[in-house]
Order: sequence, then C-alpha cells, then structure tokens
Amino acid sequence: MGAIKKIPFKEVVVKNLNKPLINKGRLKTMKVIPINEAEAIIEPFWDPNLSELEEYKVTIDHAAKGFVKQTWCSVEVYIEKALPGKTAISMERQCDIYLDEYNIIRVFASIPRWVQMTLKVCIDGVYHTVINSVRGGGTVDEFDGYMHGKYMTGIRMEFALTEAQPACIQIFWLGLANSIMQERMEKYKSPYTPDWPKMLRDSPGRLEPEIGIFFDDKETYLLRQKVRNGYLKKAFNKLRLQTIKDMTIDPEAEIGRFIPLGDRRWCRNRDMSRTCTAEIMERLAFVGLIDENPEMLKMAARMALSAAHCEYWCESFMGVFPGSTWHHRSFTEARYSKACALVLDWAGSYLTPYGKEVIRDSIIMKGLPRIESDFKRMEYIREMNQGALFSLGRITGLLSLLPSYPRYKSLLEDAERDLREIIDRYVQDDGGTLEGMAYWNATFSSALQAFYALARYHDMTFEEYANTIPKLIKTSEYALSMLSITENGTTYLPINDAKSDQPLDLGLVAAFCRITNELEWKNLYTLITQADNFEPNIFHLIIAPSEIPVKYPVKTVIKPKFAVLPVVGQVSSIREDPILGYVHFHLCSGPTCQYHYHEDKGSFILEVDGEVLAMDRGVTSYDHPETSLISMANRHNLLCPKDSNGVFLSQPHYAPGGKLTSALEVNDVIFLCSDNTNAWDNRLFRKNIRRIFSPAPDLFFIDDVVELNNPLAMVFLLNSLYPIIKEEDCFRVYGKRALLNIFPVDWVPREEKVVTYGIDCHLRPVNVLQLETETAKSYNLLTAVQVASTLYPKSSWQFRKNGAHITAIKGQHEVSLSREDSDLVIIVKKENIVLRARCQGNMWKIEK
Repeated sequence: MGAIKKIPFKEVVVKNLNKPLINKGRLKTMKVIPINEAEAIIEPFWDPNLSELEEYKVTIDHAAKGFVKQTWCSVEVYIEKALPGKTAISMERQCDIYLDEYNIIRVFASIPRWVQMTLKVCIDGVYHTVINSVRGGGTVDEFDGYMHGKYMTGIRMEFALTEAQPACIQIFWLGLANSIMQERMEKYKSPYTPDWPKMLRDSPGRLEPEIGIFFDDKETYLLRQKVRNGYLKKAFNKLRLQTIKDMTIDPEAEIGRFIPLGDRRWCRNRDMSRTCTAEIMERLAFVGLIDENPEMLKMAARMALSAAHCEYWCESFMGVFPGSTWHHRSFTEARYSKACALVLDWAGSYLTPYGKEVIRDSIIMKGLPRIESDFKRMEYIREMNQGALFSLGRITGLLSLLPSYPRYKSLLEDAERDLREIIDRYVQDDGGTLEGMAYWNATFSSALQAFYALARYHDMTFEEYANTIPKLIKTSEYALSMLSITENGTTYLPINDAKSDQPLDLGLVAAFCRITNELEWKNLYTLITQADNFEPNIFHLIIAPSEIPVKYPVKTVIKPKFAVLPVVGQVSSIREDPILGYVHFHLCSGPTCQYHYHEDKGSFILEVDGEVLAMDRGVTSYDHPETSLISMANRHNLLCPKDSNGVFLSQPHYAPGGKLTSALEVNDVIFLCSDNTNAWDNRLFRKNIRRIFSPAPDLFFIDDVVELNNPLAMVFLLNSLYPIIKEEDCFRVYGKRALLNIFPVDWVPREEKVVTYGIDCHLRPVNVLQLETETAKSYNLLTAVQVASTLYPKSSWQFRKNGAHITAIKGQHEVSLSREDSDLVIIVKKENIVLRARCQGNMWKIEK
C-alpha cells in the first residue's frame, strides 16, 4: 500500500543557483530507448541511477524561491513562492537525438492546477514551443507536444504559478512517440475468447473448495447458512450486488503486456480505463461458491486465465525498463497471486487440469519471483507495511501450489518465519507503529488473513495461533487509542500518511474480536455492522461470528481514556465535559519513520463533540501533486521557524525525530511534554520543547520553550477547515457546535494573520492561523486554547495576569501558572483538591 519515501540514492538538490549543472566533461548523450513499436523514453527520471538531472541547467527567477531535486521515483520541482504568471523555475539541457519518425515529445508528470508548464525543444537548430502554458490537472498526466524535424538538440521546461501558493511538480519521465504507429498500436484487440478451449470446463462436478485455504468443503455448508441468514445477510447481499456489475466485465479484453492495475503514478493514460480484476475475481469466486452460481464461478475462472495471459504482473514499463533496477516493489504481483490462488481454490471446479496449470505457472513465474526478490533483497520491508502486504499474496499463492508441488513447503516455511519476524519488528514495544493508522490498518488486515490461513495449515484454531504472536495482541490496544471521536468513534486519526473519516477494515475488527475477546473490539464491531454504509469484505464474512457479539444497538464506542505510547510518541486524552460532550486531545511526537513520515513532531489534534477543530490534514492520494507538500511542518499545528527569507523550515527525514518525555493524568488534569529538538536539523535548535497543561477539558495551555543557534522568527500555527476569525482579544475557530478561543498569554505576536493555505486529504481548502514572533534566539511562549460552546462563545474562564504570574478562574476551579527561571510551575485548585506540578526542562513532576 502506497510508496516508500526513502531509498538509498545520490540526491541532487538545486536551490537558488542560476548556473548550469552540466558536467565539465563530455556531454552525456540522451538515449532513445524504445518501449514498444511506437514509443521511446529519453529521460527516465523515475530511476535515480538512470536519471540525468545533473545535466540540466536549472534557473530560478530572482523573485522566486524553490529548488529541484531527485527523489526515489521522480524529479521534484518545488516552488515555495513566485510571481504568478512569470516563469519561476526552468530546466534546460543539451541533447543530440535523431528523431527518425517520432513526432511527439511527451512529459509524464504530476502538476498542480495552479501551475503552468511550457516545453520548448530545439529542432534542427531552432527552438519551438511545443507545449504552451498548459495547466496541470492535479494528478499525473501525459502532456504531448507535436514537432517536426530531424534532430533535437535542446530541451527547456518552464514552470509558472497562476496563483500565489506553493507548488510541487513531479516529473517521472520524458518520451517520444510516433502518433500514427501509436494510434495503430492502441487499436490492437485481444485475440482471446471467453470459451478458453482446453482450459475452461462447461459443467463441473461438486461446487466446493478444492484446496481449503480459508475453509474446506464441510465448512462451506456452515458458511452458507451463516451469511444467508441473520445479521450477516445484509453484508453478503452487498457483495451480491457488486457482482452484478462484475459480471458485465470482459476480462479477455483486459489482456495486455502489463496486467491492469490503475495506479495513476505509473500507469499510462490509455491503461487507466482498464479494470483491475484481482479483488473482483475473488468476489465472484466467493459469492459464486456460496450461492452455487455457475456463471459467477466461470467468470472468476475467465478472469484468472486472462490475468495469467498478461506478459508481466507489474504496473507498467517502468518496472521492466532496460538497465533499470527500479521496481515499485511487488504490490501488484502479491494482489494477483492471492486472487489467482483463491480462484484455484473456490472456482477450480470450472478449470481443466491444463487451465489450473496455466494459472499456477503464472503464480510461479510472474508473481512469486518478484515477491521472493523483495524478501531477499529489500531489508526495509521487514519493518514496515510492505512486508505484511506482500506476505498475504506470497502465503496464499504458495498454499495454492502445495497440492500439486509439495516441494514448495520449504518456501512456505520461509514465508511464515518472515511474516512473524515482520510483525515483531514492525510493532514497537509499546504496541504502536510508526507509519500511522492507515498503514497499520493495511498491514494487519493482510497479516491477519495470512495468519488465519497458516493456522488452518497447522491444524490450529485462529485463537491458538494468534496467541503465539505476543505483539499481535499488544498492537490491538494501540489501534483503539488512535481512533477519532468523529463518526461515533469508528474511524482513525489521519496521522502520518492517512486520510480522515476512514474506518478500520471490518475483517480486521472481526479478527481482533476473536483473538482478544475485548469488549471494546466487540462494541466497535457491532457499531460498524449496524450502520448502513459499512463496506463488507470476504474475510469478514469468513471470520465473523454467527451472532452479533454484543446486544444491539451500540450508539458509540467513545469513552474517557488516557492512552500513552512512549516509544512511538503518541498520547490520546478523551475527557467528558458536561456542556461540550467529549473533548479529545491527541499529541504527536516520537521517532521519524524513514519510510512514511510527516513533519508533525509536537503537533496536536483537538476534537470536540465529533468535530475536528484543530486538524491534521492527513495525506492526499499519492498521484496528487500536493502529496509532497501536505506532510510539511508548516501544514501542522506546530511552532515553526522561518528562515531569513521568510520561508518555513522543515523537520527533515534524516532527523531522529521527537521524544515524548512526559505524559501524566492526575485527577482529570493532563500534563504532556514533547522534546522536539532533534526533530529539526541538528544545527537549528539548542532546545525545542512543547509543554502542554490542561486543567479541564475546555482549557489547554501550550508552552513552547525554544533556544536557537541563530536568531529566527517562530510562527505558532493552527490548522482548521472551519472559519478562523479575530474577535476581541482572541482568534476564534468556529465549528458547528463548539469553538476554540486562541490567544497568546504572555507574548505579543509581531504579526497575526489567517490564511487559506493548501488543502487537506479530501482536497478541501484549509484555514491557518499564523502568530509570528519577532526575530530572536530564545523564546518562552505560552498560548491558551479555550474550548466553548457556539451558544456561549465567550470564555467561561477569567484570566488575570500579574507580571509573570497568570491565573485562570472558572467557578470553584482556579489555576495559576508562573515561571521560575525556565521551569513552569502549576497550581490547580478544584473542589477539595490542590494539585501542584512543575515542568523542569522537558519533564513534569507532581509536587506533594
């Protein structure tokens, strides 16, 4: 799922340097590498080993700020700011290409909607504009320029903003095409027909599983009874409805050199309309088997045979380009290996022995080799999501081969050991993971299916097998602590590479109900299944209990909690207020994840009564040009430094990250601290500590203690989808039911403003409060965030300031804050309780 963000390569970064990058030695000759009878690649930017970015002269306009760099899969052109309508950055190189019959030059790139690209090429000694100020579409696309001549000796790409906001352009490759030959090639029709002579049977014997990967023939009867009756009937009917559309697909028409996938980052425009049949053939085979529907089973078999007749099981030519060792790992190979394995199991009765062998041969020759290569060569996949995702295809594929080829048992044993090792390395000692919940969800929805199949292989119950993996139970506690209080508590927080409003996989939830026997998982499962909009999946129906685990209806799974994950650096506090309802404060800290990471160390999320008032933007789909921007520090709720040119600085991927140094809850009062010094460049800060103190669910004090090596301005940032308005002496974030009052307590901003800056994971514009300091080398900045009902927008807390002493009073609740040197001293009085606390450096202590 998704892409790795860091692999070893020589990084080329160009900043404000208006000088050539061309080597002093002999000019490299741009090669024309054919990829089919009509098209060729001249600039393989996706492969750092083949990319010739260093041959380009990069020019940055004097009024612009930005850079060009090589990444693991593209060249990125980053424009921090520039004058709209004027070329901000250009890239130019010399070349020596005989065009032969090529009459199109093609740019495969992801360009924002607010960026225009111009392409000029030197043909027979004269520069021609072949692409003129074309706007991007907000995703990867092919941009064609038509040309005529014999020799191309120069290329110049120019990028300009159409509006004043940052932009990131990803350029994957440049190519050539012959328009007539391409048109002829694209009219090619598959010669294969639905009858599949010698491979497809007309009338099978008994309709039952032939291998038993997830269930055998005896269990099929019980499964039919379970999903046709009771509470699972609704879920199974949803799968049935999906198969109506599935049956209209013409799988033989999808046969081509590359198997259909539809990943916009790698796949050609002409391939985006092709149908990825991996999960479709699984669904048809499952529903066909349960309903004993011969036409569905036959269609599933046709889809598997069609997949087997594709030459490659990778996404595009980028994975098999001559001289390239670049691969997007075995995502596609794993998906189709699993799908074909399940068709052999569930719809095998419609395949002849020869047809089965054709499919097995493709798993062996096109699926498993790439998967095995990744496990033997790519050590990093053993500590992130990819290892688990690939393991599911690897293990199910091998299980489907064992009846015919028992010698694959040794590979299956390797695969099992690898998956167990992956979970042990992926899950940290506190049960957490570093990639965020979207990848946790993908990892364990795959791993749990593989473990379920392995339990059957070993003649063990799922519960028995799961108990041999201690971290499997431990990580379930982490997941429950990372849930949002939106959507009745059934979705996870969009931290790191994740989207908001996304539910946990239902099969995963059902699995954790079984192996943990925890009431919280059972309530969560019941709440999801009683909704109308849940997404059913096959594994859920296989593993689900016959009866609902707790009594209907479950209205919510939200409850007060204080969850601390000291290793991964996450803290979640949910408290209930009599007026506001549930208030959820989540603090992000912890190590930088080198594979998927956001610059969020010290950032927070604040949710009130199901509304997200201070947000994490999450991530867009990876083909969107905002992907490289949305993870940046200035798009999180941080205290962010600006350089002398007014550009926000970043928490770089090579930095160790933050550290959760303190997390306490005493009498419903919370004390948190994140030391973010090492989350930034190691030459930037001597100290960067964020202390958080909350005496009640409706009041938070954020104390930022900063010491810099060189004077810089700092900006307090808060992101929200809701309007942010300056009223009286504070800024207000106006939600529908609740609002935030935000104001500096003991400091005066040099500049205050609210800007609409970038988008969130659902492409919605985001409002950002920016409170900027003067330039200095050290800061102690105390900022209050008070929560109120929209019915009573004024703070119910009364604030008083006497020198360095601050008091907040609400009824019988009194809070005082003062500084003693660099220490923050707190006294809380409420009812008959007096609580004294001190934060010394980055550590809170409760004083008796």
